[in-house]
Amino acid sequence: MNNDLTRRLTHGAMMIALFTILLAISIYVPLLNLITALFVPLPLVWYSAKYNRSSSISVAAVSIVVSFLIGGLAALPFALIQAPAGLVMGEAIRTKKSKLYMLMSTGLTLLITTVLQYLALVKLFDVNIVAEVMSSVRSSIQSSLDMMDRFGQLDRQTEQAAMDMMALFEASVPAMVILTAFFSAFLYILLYTPILKRLGVKVPKFESFKEMKLPKSVLWYYLLVLLASFIDTEPGTFLFMVIINAHIILRMLLFLQGIAFIHFVVHEQKWPKWVTIISTILAFPLQTFVVMLGIFDLGFNIRNFVSNSTRK
Repeated sequence: MNNDLTRRLTHGAMMIALFTILLAISIYVPLLNLITALFVPLPLVWYSAKYNRSSSISVAAVSIVVSFLIGGLAALPFALIQAPAGLVMGEAIRTKKSKLYMLMSTGLTLLITTVLQYLALVKLFDVNIVAEVMSSVRSSIQSSLDMMDRFGQLDRQTEQAAMDMMALFEASVPAMVILTAFFSAFLYILLYTPILKRLGVKVPKFESFKEMKLPKSVLWYYLLVLLASFIDTEPGTFLFMVIINAHIILRMLLFLQGIAFIHFVVHEQKWPKWVTIISTILAFPLQTFVVMLGIFDLGFNIRNFVSNSTRK
């Protein structure tokens, strides 16, 4: 019993120190921080995957406090986002949840902690980062328009297009925050699972990406959003924001479905792996086509057609 407690305390102290060091480097060391920032939650993931919830929460809480004491106020927001994410991801591994559960829980944790910090900054300190960024972008666009006007190259159509682009960008901020949170969670899982395996931690396995199949209801949601987009809505209104953000998120999901179908075809045709890499890279400039593939993959049973034609 004493040996177990000693081991738990020793390991916890090591993870707190490692978390704090990675966090400090991520804040104060240029260039190197691009790498270390990706691995800040890893010590807490490792600890939470091995020990019970109460011990893991204690280690995460102490990690936040130590990070604040060493890194100051600059470290606190980062620690308050990364520590809960590491705790939740490690807990999912310890309780043998699926990787899909791990992705959703970690992504939601990152999203919730980010939103809570944003609300705290607005309410407590009257600091609105999003509004400041929007103001900066708006000023930059206006400066460009003024320059075009001085050279006589500005017309009403160009000015309206710039204003529409600004309104679209401003309305799509929620979708970008959501996608960033879940992409970060996916990146953590992708990077950490091989490392944790080498450290002797049993991690769940994802199905191969080529087997990805979204619920067919995604198609219906996408159709409803497309129909709603024909409604004449004023930029800045709540309905405008809902339609724009839903469209971005659903289109991204169908884009991923299209890439998964391409991977499936490459695998069925037994083409070399470099074809998968090249086709994935080309998918980004050909996004509209890939989204259409995703729609057909969900709406029609074309995978069976591909499999049957391959066997023949």
